[in-house]
Amino acid sequence: MADFTTAVMHPDDGREAWRERMAALCGRRAAVQFSPEPFTGSIRHREVGGVSICHFKHNIRQLAQDRRSLEADQSRYIMLIMQLGGRSQVSQSNNDLMLSAGAFAIIDSFRPFVTRFDGPTSQLIAYLPAAEFTGPTASSGLARPYAMSGQEGLGALARSTLLTIARSADRLLDDDAVVAREMLTGVVRRMIGREGRPRAEAEGLPGGRIRAFIDARLADPELSPARIARGCGISVRRLHRAFAGTEWSVCSWIRHCRLEACRRDLLDPTLAGLSIIQIAFRWGFNDAAHFSRSFREAYGASPREHRRECRLSRNNNIPCHGEARV
Repeated sequence: MADFTTAVMHPDDGREAWRERMAALCGRRAAVQFSPEPFTGSIRHREVGGVSICHFKHNIRQLAQDRRSLEADQSRYIMLIMQLGGRSQVSQSNNDLMLSAGAFAIIDSFRPFVTRFDGPTSQLIAYLPAAEFTGPTASSGLARPYAMSGQEGLGALARSTLLTIARSADRLLDDDAVVAREMLTGVVRRMIGREGRPRAEAEGLPGGRIRAFIDARLADPELSPARIARGCGISVRRLHRAFAGTEWSVCSWIRHCRLEACRRDLLDPTLAGLSIIQIAFRWGFNDAAHFSRSFREAYGASPREHRRECRLSRNNNIPCHGEARV
C-alpha cells in the first residue's frame, strides 16, 4: 500500500480519506474525533514478513474502537505502539497508560480501547498476528494493556528492533523479512511475559489500581496521599504501608514520575514551542524554583541545560537519550 498524506487535500476531504485508509489498514472503522484545527495526517505503511508496520503522524484528538466495530471484523492483532513524538493516553480494560516520546504500549486489538492525543502526534505501530501470542479465540489474549520505557533494558532492545525494521523494510528480502518478524515477535513476547508479572513483584512498588490512579492524575497539582487513598477505596495508612520496604514514599514516587514525564517532554522536538515552565506546570508542578531544583537533583543538570544539550545533539544528528527517529 502506497504512503498516504493529506498535504495536498482539503481538510474535509483529508478527514474522510484518513478514515478510509485507517479502515483499510486495520480491517475496521474506528471512531475518530478530530481537533478543531485543520486536519493534517500521513501514514507510512510497510508489510514485513506478514507484520504491518505503520508510521502515523496526525493531529486528531481521539481514536476509539468500541465493541461493535470490533465484532464487525475478525482480524486480531497485538499492537506494539511506540510514541515517537507528542503525548497520548491509551485506555483499555480500566487501565490508563500515558505515553511520551520513547515509551511503548502493548494492547490487544480485540478488546475495546480509546487513544487520546495531546496535540500533534507521531507513532510507530506494529500489528502482530495475535495467534502467535494468544491463540485464535476471543476469550484468550491480553487481559490489560502494558507499558514500558524504551530507554533501557528490554524496552531499549524493542525500540532498536522496531526502528531498524521500519527503516529497512524496503530493502529486506523475503527470507530476511521472516527473520525480522520472528525477532520482533520474540521481543514483544518477552515484554508481555515480563510485564505480566504484578508490578509490586517486578519493581517492589504497589501495582494495580494504586499505580494506575497515580499515573492517570500526575498532571493534577492537588494529587496527595489522601486523594489517592480515597480514589482507590483504601485508608491513607494502608496506602503508605503499600510503599513500605521500597525506596519511595508516596510523595517521592509522585515527584519522580512527574520529573520523568517532564524530562521526556523536554526531549520531545514536537514540544519545542512549550516553555520549561509550561511543561512543568502541565505535569502538576506549581513552583518553578522547586521544579528546577528537583530536576537538577535527579538528573545532574537544570531543565534548561538538559534541553539545550539535547538540541545540540540533535543538530549533530545524534539521537538524544530517550528520543527515537524513523
